[in-house]
Amino acid sequence: MPAGTDEYDNNPAGSITEQIAKQPSSKTDSTASSHPVHNDSEPKGDPVQIRHHQANPGPAIPKDFQVQQEGTKEDRAKRAAELNKK
Repeated sequence: MPAGTDEYDNNPAGSITEQIAKQPSSKTDSTASSHPVHNDSEPKGDPVQIRHHQANPGPAIPKDFQVQQEGTKEDRAKRAAELNKK
């Protein structure tokens, strides 16, 4: 026999939070906060939005980034081969 009864086992997902919000404990009159910071009518600042894949990926490279490559393409290939041997 499973532990618990139908009262506990056969509830849809999220129903416990709705039940707690509708039926606060006997110690409180409401589940809402009574702190003064929650009494503001409008939230301050810009609304928060989730923007997937809208970032500028990659490293931050300055526009005046002047890098001189050392040696020729063949020299760099030789050096890479030497470094990869170790």
